[in-house]
Amino acid sequence: MVAFAVTGAPLTVMLLAQALIWVIPGCNPNPYALGVCAVGPYNMASPLMVAGIGGGYIALLSVLVSGPLLLLAWFLSRRSKKGAAANGLAQ
Repeated sequence: MVAFAVTGAPLTVMLLAQALIWVIPGCNPNPYALGVCAVGPYNMASPLMVAGIGGGYIALLSVLVSGPLLLLAWFLSRRSKKGAAANGLAQ
């Protein structure tokens, strides 16, 4: 559950930022120049770019970290269940 939350939270932020980019009329954030993403008097281009790129980057890194940890937990759980079953049969 924790591994899913660590991956799911930044992924949700990234998808929400991308959805806002699509919903805001005329929104064109650009990482190489000043983009325009006006919501009232505020330009939301920079925060949306940071949320989109940062959320994706953190989600990718969390998968690279949590994936091997989940695999290790599954292996140790399987080994522990196999050991418990062997001890139960021996008695």
